[in-house]
Amino acid sequence: MSSSRLNMSVPNKIIITDLQEDDSGPYTCVASSRFGKAVWTGYLLVANPKNPNINFFKAPEAAMLPGAPGRPHALNQSEGSVTITWGLITKLGLLVSWGTR
Repeated sequence: MSSSRLNMSVPNKIIITDLQEDDSGPYTCVASSRFGKAVWTGYLLVANPKNPNINFFKAPEAAMLPGAPGRPHALNQSEGSVTITWGLITKLGLLVSWGTR
């Protein structure tokens, strides 16, 4: 991919302009500090929107998505079952979306 089509200047985002099918593949984020390292890999699949075998849709706005679950708590426990509850954390997690310009 041409580096002129790749923009990572916006925090927490990779923006690829003029997206092409050969941009499909794994993209890996590596965050490191003196305390350690975290690695996450996602796979981008770019396909022709005229392909009748693929349903295309736009990702919902981040505000419409539920937040991540909070810390789970065991509410009721018995020998054969357990009921678990958790609260809602309002901070949004990872979101992958697309758009046109």
